[in-house]
Amino acid sequence: MSKPRTVLTAALMVFGAGFVVAMLGLLWLVGQDLAQLKKGRSDLTEQLKRVEEGTKEVGKLREELQQANGERAKLAAAVEAATKEAAALRGDLAAIEARLKAVEEAGRPKLGVGLTPFKPPDAPPVPAPAAEPADAKANVDFWLERAKANPAHVAIAARRAFFWKGAAGLGYVVGLDDAGQAKLQNAYDEFLPKVAAAEKAHAKVTLDGETVRLDIAAYPEEGEALRNEWGKIVAGILTPEQTGLYKRGAMETVLFERRLGDYEQAVTLVKEGMGVKYDIRGRRRVGLGTGTFQSSSTVSGDGAVNRLPWRHLLTDEAIAKLRGVAQP
Repeated sequence: MSKPRTVLTAALMVFGAGFVVAMLGLLWLVGQDLAQLKKGRSDLTEQLKRVEEGTKEVGKLREELQQANGERAKLAAAVEAATKEAAALRGDLAAIEARLKAVEEAGRPKLGVGLTPFKPPDAPPVPAPAAEPADAKANVDFWLERAKANPAHVAIAARRAFFWKGAAGLGYVVGLDDAGQAKLQNAYDEFLPKVAAAEKAHAKVTLDGETVRLDIAAYPEEGEALRNEWGKIVAGILTPEQTGLYKRGAMETVLFERRLGDYEQAVTLVKEGMGVKYDIRGRRRVGLGTGTFQSSSTVSGDGAVNRLPWRHLLTDEAIAKLRGVAQP
């Protein structure tokens, strides 16, 4: 009996030892799986971090893309605005070139105070084509006919018409009937005192020996208000088509010579024989460009002082000096 028990015990011990070994092997395998799972978890966490970082980068890229689209829209708007500005400047340049061409052919008249534009009697004559008619109306018609082929000649016709019959002549050029021409002339006559008053408010008169000096400061705000007021007056008299012709012929510069209020001017006046010698220098202080101008001449004969374009700015003392009359 003891031998079989011994054998059984030994078998049980061997079985138990094998079971322990098997369990240990199983535990080792489980440990290996756990280690792999832990490593996989770590790798997965790392991958998730990379995915999260990639998501953040995508978000940043999306924001940068949106900003770039916004900047592109701003740039497109700026390019469009610059294109429009360039087109406007090209239009201004074309108008200036046409104006300069007209000045070369027709000269720049001096506007006096009153209904009759000022032109020095001894000013050099303006060259004219051989075929240009001597009759004033025929002369204007001649240039209007030429303007059909070259629009720049509208400005020449306008200046000829202004010498012919003042502001009413410009009405003739744009196609107004007699009543419309009279209306334009009356409006201009009523408007001129406002221009003279604005200029006088910014003028200083000084006497230095035999010389009378006028210093006229620029007055851009009043000048702009006057231009706007005159523009409304013109728009109320002319049709849109006539207004376009008025602008193409630079007729505002015919009526007022230069942009009202944009220039500072220095004028010297000296009595010379039976007339008055003058010198004027001007410089543009506001607006597009920094243009300058200068001219000198003499207004001769009786009433020379009254025919000066600056007569409305002169003091009684200055008038007496220029007339050679001693004041009491």
